[in-house]
Amino acid sequence: MRVKNDILLRVRITYLAVALFTIAAVYRLVIIQYVESKQWRGLGQTNGLKVMKINATRGIYMRMTVVYWLPRYRSIRWLLILRWRLMIYLIAK
Repeated sequence: MRVKNDILLRVRITYLAVALFTIAAVYRLVIIQYVESKQWRGLGQTNGLKVMKINATRGIYMRMTVVYWLPRYRSIRWLLILRWRLMIYLIAK
């Protein structure tokens, strides 16, 4: 019987905590909906999205400024050329 009362007490405490949390949430919703509605509506009117068109930069130069980073394949191009020349040399031999 002691275990049953212990479990029942814990369930009641949990139920009370959930009920208090629900009452607090509903109270806050009512305050926001009816008391602070003018403030939040005004804030909603002033905040918004500004749609802008942004042109993409194309190519290796951006407004006459040299871009110093090049793709990796350009830095190993000499290695590829050397490999192809070696293959051609071996085939022609």
